[in-house]
Amino acid sequence: MATTEDKRALGGDDQWKRELYEAAPEREGELFSTISGLENEPLYTPERVELDYDRAPDFPVVAASDAGSSYERCFMLGISATGAPGRKFFDELAAVDWGARAVETWRAPSGVYFASEPVHVPSAGGAGHLVCLAFDARSATTSSWIFDAARVADGPVARLALPHAVPALFHGVWEPASR
Repeated sequence: MATTEDKRALGGDDQWKRELYEAAPEREGELFSTISGLENEPLYTPERVELDYDRAPDFPVVAASDAGSSYERCFMLGISATGAPGRKFFDELAAVDWGARAVETWRAPSGVYFASEPVHVPSAGGAGHLVCLAFDARSATTSSWIFDAARVADGPVARLALPHAVPALFHGVWEPASR
């Protein structure tokens, strides 16, 4: 499902933004991207690939080494209750394999929600790991969950409890200590 911003927020000479929002797909279950150049002209229009994942995907990330180039895998959060009435929170971690046109997911236990986008942490000779903050509404606690980026559907390989609850942070980045 693609999401667009409120068109009323646009003004002035932002014609290119209006055109971008008007061209956004309205169909559920479609993930898309366009890479734009300095003059707001597409540098590359990727092949349109529809995936069977309609759980309001958001906060997509790739490995830092893949940023700005072609990549096979990306990771994002999803909402399992998409389309159902009531409050909704991000409770799924999804890994997209564009080459295989497949999505693998892992769903958090009931009452536990992701409080940050997945952050990719590189590792020597492997797919790396993903780190996400998770808020447990039942106990009002927050922990960092670590996933093997090659096997997201297996669930977290480690959970690190934080000393206190942390509000939703949404964005994050991995900064290696050796830098």
